[in-house]
Amino acid sequence: MDVEWAKSRLQNFIYEFGDADRCAQWDSDQVMPLLPTVARILEVIGEPVPSYSAYEWGVFNQFKDAALRGVGILDDWDEIALRLRPDAPNMAADRFHHWVWEAARPSWGSGLFRAAVHHAASAINEQLQKKLMCQALSDNELIQEAFSEKPPASNRARLRVLGELENKTTASRQRGALQLGLACFWAIRNPAAHETVEWHEQHALECLAILSLLARTIDECTVESYTN
Repeated sequence: MDVEWAKSRLQNFIYEFGDADRCAQWDSDQVMPLLPTVARILEVIGEPVPSYSAYEWGVFNQFKDAALRGVGILDDWDEIALRLRPDAPNMAADRFHHWVWEAARPSWGSGLFRAAVHHAASAINEQLQKKLMCQALSDNELIQEAFSEKPPASNRARLRVLGELENKTTASRQRGALQLGLACFWAIRNPAAHETVEWHEQHALECLAILSLLARTIDECTVESYTN
């Protein structure tokens, strides 16, 4: 997050509308356009956002107070992150597999978490089609064919995890890759594509982590093609 930019937006809001006498001269049409950005900043830093479906002086005062608290939070943002950092490991989304994060990043940056997950899953599907040179299948059907233990057919290449399939661990990983792929498309991609309610950020992040594991598995697999 650009802390200085966020703080300057809050400070500008406080300066422009912090004086009640001066603010009384402004029309609500001039006030309202500023509130969405202020509200988004407050949401990101964890400050409760007042409702602003209708313009009222009480609502404005709540925003002014929230903006003042927000500036205080941002003044110590780096120090807070350092001193109050949890002992648990952090999950950095930009270190997910590049198929996943590059597809998810634009929507994620706009707070569209469900859409970000959908785009990531769609990117995996596209990359898998390219790797197997198979445009006729997609999603769970493509995964089933890709990780099938059957020998490749003339129009169906297979993915093989590294190692000898005769080895029990390798065979387990091969079957696991199939189940992981099916779970990703059935339990993550399909809900992300068809649900209409926005997802919680943490839930979406965990979904991206699972998709990243699938993407990395696919990327590391070798392609077994049909030979006469």
